[in-house]
Parts: sequence; C-alpha cells; structure tokens
Amino acid sequence: MKFEGNEAYFLTPTNKYGLSLKEPKDITEDNFTYLARLTIDWDKMIYGELSAEGGIIVKNGMHCGLMAFRDHADDTFIRGCIWANSPSGQPILVDKCIEIKEGHDATFELSFTHIKSEKKIITGDRGHFEEGTYEGEIVDYSSSWFWVGCCNALDSCDVNHRNFLLGGIQTVGIFSKALSKEEISDIFENNRCLPEHSPVGFFDFKKQTPYKVYDESKNGNNLVKFDNAWFDNV
Repeated sequence: MKFEGNEAYFLTPTNKYGLSLKEPKDITEDNFTYLARLTIDWDKMIYGELSAEGGIIVKNGMHCGLMAFRDHADDTFIRGCIWANSPSGQPILVDKCIEIKEGHDATFELSFTHIKSEKKIITGDRGHFEEGTYEGEIVDYSSSWFWVGCCNALDSCDVNHRNFLLGGIQTVGIFSKALSKEEISDIFENNRCLPEHSPVGFFDFKKQTPYKVYDESKNGNNLVKFDNAWFDNV
C-alpha cells in the first residue's frame, strides 16, 4: 500500500458495534509488539519540513510506536518510542533508534516490543535490535487510536505532529505479547500470524475495499481508511 504523505488508516480503541474479538484499547498496559514490513521514500523526507518524520504504526497522543525520520545532519533513522511517567510525575520520552546507512531502496522488517516486567523497549530491523529501559509507568494510552501511515490525522492534532508517512507498507501486525526474535523472524518469513503469537490485528493489504483493510487475524479489527468527509460515521 503506497502512502504519499496524505493517506492513513486507523483503529479505534473499541469497536462501537461490538465486532472486535480482541479490542486494542488496553494493549499498552502489558507486553506488546508492533511489526511492519515496508519501504520508505527517504529522498522525499526533508529536514525542517513536515515530511521529515513519518509515523508507521503509532498509538497517538504522546506517540507510541514506530516512526521514520531525517535529522538536522541529514541522517536517517527508525525510531521506536513510548512515553512514561518519571518518578517525579513528569512524562518523559523513551526511545531507541536504528540509524539507516544503506541504500534507500531497502525493504525494512521492523519491530517494536515492550516488556512490562523489565520496563524495557526493543526496536528491531531484520535481526538487529536496540534495547532501552525506563522508570515509572507508561502513560495511559487506553483512549488513543492506532494509526498506520501517520501519527495522528485528526484535525484536532497540530499539523506539525500528524507526521504522514512517505513510503509503501506491505505488512502490519499488532500483538498482545512480547514476541521473541525467533517469532518475529517467523512472522516476516511466512507473512502470517498464528494464535500463539497473540495477534490483535494483522494486515497484508491484499484484501481490502476502498474504505477498509481486512484483519487477517480474524479478530475483526479491520483498518479503516481515514477520510474527514465520513469517518465520524464509521
């Protein structure tokens, strides 16, 4: 699925029709993993402009998830991040980045994992993993939406923090489990999720309508295309 800087899909915390078998509302309260296979149009990302950072799969608010960005030195990175309440009570950003030094035509296989008992986050790409830890507790994301292709497309979000992606997403997965490196490799290699992976939603963009992308995990968490003209009725 091509993202040209103005497309996005979303999942609400709960399904108002009760069709979700595993709602994404509380996934960040415990262990979880996000996965994404994609290409990124790095050459279109310009530091100092809105294109400099793009959300891949993110829970909005104090954004939690995977992003691509270009910095002031023109270097490019994948970031996995979350916000936590510090012992002083102030929220702080916790992130781990992977610098991208190879050709910009690469296909990335990204993961972002949270292990609650160890207060740890792990950002991964094709077998390379960067780990970080935090103090305190993760901020409350229970009312946050999941976004694919941006960080937040809502008009209520400042335009500087919407962060639309420039690239092509092939696969996205959301799991209520801290997947092992072996499980992550298996999912990408076979382009599938199994019940033991604890999927919340899994999307390969092969089965879709003009408005939705089918959830291959069969949990009913179909991605919805963002459109200001009608999304309030979804």
